[in-house]
Amino acid sequence: MEERFIEQIKENEQRCKNNNHRIDKLEDDNKLLYEMVTTTKLIAQQMEQTTQELKEIKKDVLDLKGKPAKRWDLIVTGFISAVVSALATVMVAGVLN
Repeated sequence: MEERFIEQIKENEQRCKNNNHRIDKLEDDNKLLYEMVTTTKLIAQQMEQTTQELKEIKKDVLDLKGKPAKRWDLIVTGFISAVVSALATVMVAGVLN
C-alpha cells in the first residue's frame, strides 16, 4: 500500500513539473502576445496620424492645382473687361462726336 502511495506521489510530482513547464511556456507566450497587441496599437495610431497627414497633403495639392486655373480665369476676365471697356469708350466717343 505504501508503495502505491509513493508511486502516486512520484507521478504527481512529475505532473507538477510538466505543468510548471507548460505554465512557464504559456507565460512567455502571453508576454509575446501582449507585446504584439501593444505594437499593433502603436501601428494603428501611426496609421491614423499618417492618414490625417495624407488628407492634409491632398487638400494642399488640390489647392495648388486650382491656383493656375484661377489665375487664368482672372486673366481672361481682365482681358474681356478691357475689350468691353474699349468698345464702350469707342461707342461713347462716336456718339459724342
